[in-house]
Amino acid sequence: MFRAYEYFREAAPGCGIPNVYRVTGLSRLEELARSIRETRFPCLAVEVGADGILNVLTAHTTESYHTFYVLDTVGDRPEDMDRIARIMQETFQMGEALIRRMRADASDITGPCYGLDAARVTYSSIGPVGMLCYGYGFSFTMTRDHE
Repeated sequence: MFRAYEYFREAAPGCGIPNVYRVTGLSRLEELARSIRETRFPCLAVEVGADGILNVLTAHTTESYHTFYVLDTVGDRPEDMDRIARIMQETFQMGEALIRRMRADASDITGPCYGLDAARVTYSSIGPVGMLCYGYGFSFTMTRDHE
């Protein structure tokens, strides 16, 4: 099974995202963004667990669905639209860099991202989260039997 948090904890710093956190759904993402004093930005929030498809004949998952969020904060300037636009551009670029890294790590059957369905990566803008954070969520599918 793809171990998203462990993978991103190692991959994210090389893509300009020094801080990686685990979240369990949007409510925990909101809590993370509100904890402005404890959370360091920019950051990557990785959804814990995944949905997917279980093949009961083989007892393997054949598809698993994963999501991560790249966030940054406007700090003490929540009305600064230029800063928000920069955050949106930068967080999208960081997310793209992570997906490129995943594609590279999917090229070999022994790679940690083998099975990444690069044709089905989706993204959506998010924010304001916690009133001060903006960024992008990226969702992807891993398609292979996981033992």
